[in-house]
Amino acid sequence: MRLKPVHCIIMTFLLVTMAYTDTSVRAQAEVAAAPRALAAGETQGVPQTGALGVQRTTAAIMASQALADRSPAAQRQSTPRFQVNRQHLAENSQALGVGQWPPLIGPAAPVHIVEAHSATFASLSTNFTGATLADSQTFPPSTMGTVGPSQFVVAINGRVRSFNKATGIADGVIDSSLDSFFASVMTPPIANNLTREPRIRYDRTTQRWILTAIDLPGQGGTQPNRMLLAVSDAASAGVISPSTVWTFFFFQGSATDVMDFPSLGVDVNALYIGANLFSASGSFVGTNGYVVRKSSILGAGPIVVTSFVGLVAGGTGAGPFAPQGVDNFDQSATEGYFVGVDNATFSTLIFRRVSDPAGTPTLSGNISLTVPTTTFPTRVPHLGNTGGANGQLDGSDDRLYSAMIRNGRLWMAHSFRTNSSGVASTATGARNSVRWYEIQNLTTTPSLRQAGTIFDSAATNPIFYWLPTVAVSGQGHAVFGFSRAGVNARIDAAMTRRLASDPLGTTQAPTPYTATTFDYNPAGDPGRTTGRFWGPTSYTSLDPSDDMTMWTIQEFTNATDSYGVQVVKVLAPPPATPSSSSVATVEQGATTTITLTGTSSLGSGFYDPGAGFTNRIAASVNGAGVTVNSVSYISPTQISLNMSVATGASLGARTITVTNPDGQSATSASGLVTIVAPTPASISATAGTPQSAQLNTAFATELQATVLDVNNNPIADVLVTFTAPASGASGSFPNGNTALTNANGQASVAFTANSIDGSYTVTANVSPALAPPASFALTNTALPTSTPTNTPTNTPTNTPTNTPTSTPTNTPTNTPTNTNTPTPTNTPTNTPTPTNTPTPTNTPTNTPTVTNTPTDTATPTNTPTPTNTPTNTPTSTPANYVQYVPFVTKGQPSVIATLTTSAIPTSPVATPGFVFASATMTLPTLMPVGGNYWLSASPTSLVPGLVDDAVVLRAGTTELFRYEYGVNGQPQAALVAVPASVLLPRAGQSLTVEFMDLHGSVYSATPLYLVWTP
Repeated sequence: MRLKPVHCIIMTFLLVTMAYTDTSVRAQAEVAAAPRALAAGETQGVPQTGALGVQRTTAAIMASQALADRSPAAQRQSTPRFQVNRQHLAENSQALGVGQWPPLIGPAAPVHIVEAHSATFASLSTNFTGATLADSQTFPPSTMGTVGPSQFVVAINGRVRSFNKATGIADGVIDSSLDSFFASVMTPPIANNLTREPRIRYDRTTQRWILTAIDLPGQGGTQPNRMLLAVSDAASAGVISPSTVWTFFFFQGSATDVMDFPSLGVDVNALYIGANLFSASGSFVGTNGYVVRKSSILGAGPIVVTSFVGLVAGGTGAGPFAPQGVDNFDQSATEGYFVGVDNATFSTLIFRRVSDPAGTPTLSGNISLTVPTTTFPTRVPHLGNTGGANGQLDGSDDRLYSAMIRNGRLWMAHSFRTNSSGVASTATGARNSVRWYEIQNLTTTPSLRQAGTIFDSAATNPIFYWLPTVAVSGQGHAVFGFSRAGVNARIDAAMTRRLASDPLGTTQAPTPYTATTFDYNPAGDPGRTTGRFWGPTSYTSLDPSDDMTMWTIQEFTNATDSYGVQVVKVLAPPPATPSSSSVATVEQGATTTITLTGTSSLGSGFYDPGAGFTNRIAASVNGAGVTVNSVSYISPTQISLNMSVATGASLGARTITVTNPDGQSATSASGLVTIVAPTPASISATAGTPQSAQLNTAFATELQATVLDVNNNPIADVLVTFTAPASGASGSFPNGNTALTNANGQASVAFTANSIDGSYTVTANVSPALAPPASFALTNTALPTSTPTNTPTNTPTNTPTNTPTSTPTNTPTNTPTNTNTPTPTNTPTNTPTPTNTPTPTNTPTNTPTVTNTPTDTATPTNTPTPTNTPTNTPTSTPANYVQYVPFVTKGQPSVIATLTTSAIPTSPVATPGFVFASATMTLPTLMPVGGNYWLSASPTSLVPGLVDDAVVLRAGTTELFRYEYGVNGQPQAALVAVPASVLLPRAGQSLTVEFMDLHGSVYSATPLYLVWTP
């Protein structure tokens, strides 16, 4: 065979790699196992060390694919799948002939199942075709794909392709043939080799993608073959990109036989790979199980594998046929499992338990479980078939297609013939149906918790369902994906689901999620006695972001004589509808925890996957002022919310919305929580106590009471009543004795002493009254009884604060213009006569304004006689002062003009960041501290300006401030605020102003000014 260029390159790469590392699995280093007593039938494994991994980036894989695309591969059939004649197995005599478990009690007649139409099935979301016959050039596709944090990756015979899971559009990151992807570890010569039967998982625990496949040296399935593995790197954190590094491993499944139908299960400890083994002549020789130590493939390797040969020994006897490795999400798991239908009888499942999978594994003997009767499937008719019996579709056999443990229970599904009641049958008119199981007590003695059958109960021309897989969410809901066809139905992809609340053994009606109108009679697959190739696999996976959403990928007819694999996103039921709250009212300013109860309908419910998931349950309260701090999951109908209400939150009833991790929301029909004003918890006197006032005069400080809630938050708009004694020393409230609290919880009133001297208490309180009330200690004092003397030599006891230190030299013939001079209304009652010196003992702290000019002979030593009239100019800028500092100086370049259509120059700039104009601006020495600074297009008002694209302020080479007008080269006029902290420290300095082009297209600008407003 002539080698293609890509094969030569890959062979060279492989030979170099083999020269660098010892790639012979048979030259393995044995890992010593701790001795342990084995149970009856248990087998001690021997871990064997294989080769180091081979690393390639996604970009390198895509480069190889680009080279391979120059020589397109011809369409080809897969080597005829190895067949095992299981049609005449013995029936398990203990099996009951029922279609579900627990069985129906009484003479309940089967009810005809009506399929739901995809257009009305509300749970279906994103729906896209992952690959087609044109992409793979292979029959059959071995349908496979799974979901990750942001991508869905399809892996079928002939194609590996990644999609954006939000849009269902291929993201172009990886789109490679399966051969090119695994070329570095295929059995040489790879020019005469091909890859088949891919399996893919996303391991949420390690954030790794894991792909497996087998190769077929010689392309005929007659030579011993390799199991191929690929693991993405930790740095990618589950997001495949061109720089993602894949590490490729392999091991030889048998030295003499061919592995077929490899399965894959992943848990926290290991990978579990089961396979059927065939001789070079195609005879079934048994089944094997392989346990790959997970830690050995998370780095460069080498890979460590423990092989358990002869799960079915010699091809005969009891044991798991087509053993499925079991997926398990339990992070505390210490055991792994293989499970399969019994090789010797129908209606029996066989388990093999793996102990110490992360170390030196041991394998239990067969653990058998009887299930309701099963049988062997038949070929599938399909509308539009022109190939007769051989042109029907291969129904495969009764093997299991996947297995997963969820919440400690094992789920799996397969297909076989049943009658119109869903009971296993090979009679005329039988149709292929899907049987599923939930197994409990795995670590002790497994038992059947429930089982159900998805079937069409039509008496004639029924729909056939086959090739099923199942996944179960953290909520306990299950989704089943499968193919469907019939005499009157073309080949479509279908699914159904079972809610956790559904009766045991039941599911909802099947739903086709494609609606093909095309016949399927491909020339490349004319068919054979078992029918045309179809499947022979499918997969249903759980979204690792929310533990709720599920995805299934199934085969259908995408065009005339062509197949496609269709992916659909299946939403979980929405959250329960919030219907009541354990707390009816919440006060402004309070933080509280409420229990929210919801009403469930059609499986709706609250859910939170717990720590480690990117998406968690959330809740919100409508309107402003309420913050939900945390949400705790209690049950599908109850959650706990801790929320804080702002002191200024508007009063009234609020609705509550709960959003599940998958983004679906439910809102209460009415307000469940009412925001109310806080209840006063304490009142205290915070100003105006103690103090005194002369009889019949106002107290200098108003009486102030502060009201707080139970959390010591101030309460606004609370009516406070002040109460004074009714007799004796007391006073009156000139403006009334009540006041509302402000935002700080403060209420104040003025108070005037009465004509009786003495001490007393004024109280303040709210209604209902709080204990203790706020108390104010007040004293009324009598007027002074001493007669003022005229002796001018006495030193005043209260020296005026603005008394000049120098002795005045001339009589104050002019009244000072000091704006702070008190008005005549404050003239003391004992004002001295003009002929006598005023008595200084009663001089107020502010120098009085005398009504008569004293003579020189009676001038007091403390009379403020200024030599010059003081002006006392304020140091702060008056509020009506506006200062405009020109920002654009004279002589600007001609490209700076008023921004009109005709004025915008179109001058391409080769280098973005080009400064097309600059100027110097000198800041005033004295700059206003308050107010705001703006960049304005007018020196006399605030007008938005524009620089295409940015203006920059610099002090020397230091950039102080930058503003880009608009975003990404789309300029927009703006009134730009310049922080005062940038300008004030540089008062009196010169700054450089630059007009800059950022995006390299055109440049233009309006004049700019630095404007200050109070």
